[in-house]
Amino acid sequence: MGEARDAAAWRGLQVSRRHVSLAAFGRRPRAGVIAPSSGNHAQAVAYAARLFGVPATVVMPTTVTAAKRGGAERLGAGSNWPGRRHGIEMDRALELVANEGLTLVPPYDDATIIAGQGTSGLVAEDLPQLTTVLVPVGGGGLSAGVSAAISTRSDRPRGGGRAVRCSEVDEGARRG
Repeated sequence: MGEARDAAAWRGLQVSRRHVSLAAFGRRPRAGVIAPSSGNHAQAVAYAARLFGVPATVVMPTTVTAAKRGGAERLGAGSNWPGRRHGIEMDRALELVANEGLTLVPPYDDATIIAGQGTSGLVAEDLPQLTTVLVPVGGGGLSAGVSAAISTRSDRPRGGGRAVRCSEVDEGARRG
């Protein structure tokens, strides 16, 4: 029971940070929004767009799970599948931004997104005995935000992680 409740709370945090990101536009994107993603970001943006009454398109590799693909589609997002290689979804999303006037809601590498993702790390304030935090790594936005939020809890914060076959993490390691 606790595990399901925790998962529901986590999904709520995912949605709330995308909701804040959409609200940050200060206006309703006319043509809609587009979210490159390997799944979780797509579902959260689709949900937030539905709340705002804004059309959403998600761009995911064909290798995402049926649950993630179906989740975004059930929430009303149109979908675009550029191929199997992870990492090409951003390129395709940028093409659609240029060609169709969609507003990009990036999954990482954006101050608003990282700040919103950091709010999930603030949960640590309610857990004074917390010594370890495990954060999933995809594009790096969530891990950056949570790391920033929890880094004040220790004078020696440590972290690490690597997603298997995650091109963003591989590219970051390659670039240093």
